[in-house]
Amino acid sequence: MLDHEVNRFNGIEIEAAHAPEDPECFAGELAAALAAWEEAGRELVWLRVPIERAALIPVATAAGFRFHHSQEDYVMLVRRLRPDALVPHYATHYIGAGGVVLNSRGELLVVSERHRRSARPYYKLPGGALHPGEHLVDAVIREVREETGVHARFEALVCFRHWHGYRYGKSDIYFICRLTALSDEIIRDEREIEECLWMP
Repeated sequence: MLDHEVNRFNGIEIEAAHAPEDPECFAGELAAALAAWEEAGRELVWLRVPIERAALIPVATAAGFRFHHSQEDYVMLVRRLRPDALVPHYATHYIGAGGVVLNSRGELLVVSERHRRSARPYYKLPGGALHPGEHLVDAVIREVREETGVHARFEALVCFRHWHGYRYGKSDIYFICRLTALSDEIIRDEREIEECLWMP
């Protein structure tokens, strides 16, 4: 029997890193395991395949597995053992944050991105996407510092907007936060930012 764990949803989780490396051997063990789990009344089988074991992916898809999501170093596949088993959606949204950063003179920190949607320059709030596991407050402080070199303190959440049809067909939630500048000197990120200034 393949090495596996039973999760709290009556599903099976397999780490392909611990499965046989040989595709034929894996195919035989997988077929036997699927039959046993179906007989036992399990709901779903989750199969996490690291990039080093990518040769096992065709075996899994031939056995009825479908792609669920991926990261840079693995693919997660899933197979229903019951036709009505619920397969939860993977992440459907990007999360980002921008900073309304004011200095002691009441000036607003703005940037013009190097890679913008139009040829004509325009100004926007510094900000960007959250990193996996990153808190909103930490993210907006980091983004402001990375893009402008300005250190700032988080004060409050101002608002957010939600729209669809963003990158790779996902939706996007963008939070606007109020920050107080702790420094005035601008050191822009030349790779991303074409211009950065304090706007009266």
